[in-house]
Amino acid sequence: MGSFKQDIKETFFGLSEAAQERWSDFTQFLQEAWPLLLLLLGILMGIWWYADPPPPNHVQLATGSAGGSYEALGKKYADYFAKKDVTLELVPTNGAHENIHRLADRNDPI
Repeated sequence: MGSFKQDIKETFFGLSEAAQERWSDFTQFLQEAWPLLLLLLGILMGIWWYADPPPPNHVQLATGSAGGSYEALGKKYADYFAKKDVTLELVPTNGAHENIHRLADRNDPI
């Protein structure tokens, strides 16, 4: 039976050899499988792009009747989003009744 120092040296030497062997195995795996890994990465990026598309660059906003407070607020939003390269189209409506119908209609782009 060896001394405590000898046991620690042997333990660290064994750990070092195991780490070097695993690193060697990992680099060999990368050398052999990099085309497949690159293909899988491309597929994953394509799925991510399809599943989570970027936000639109053109948005429509109902502003209520002309001259109302919502129109003034809509103009402020349009100025803000113009700085972010998003076009905000202000669409006047005939008031709350039309707004509710537009919100209820899933096919309405506003």
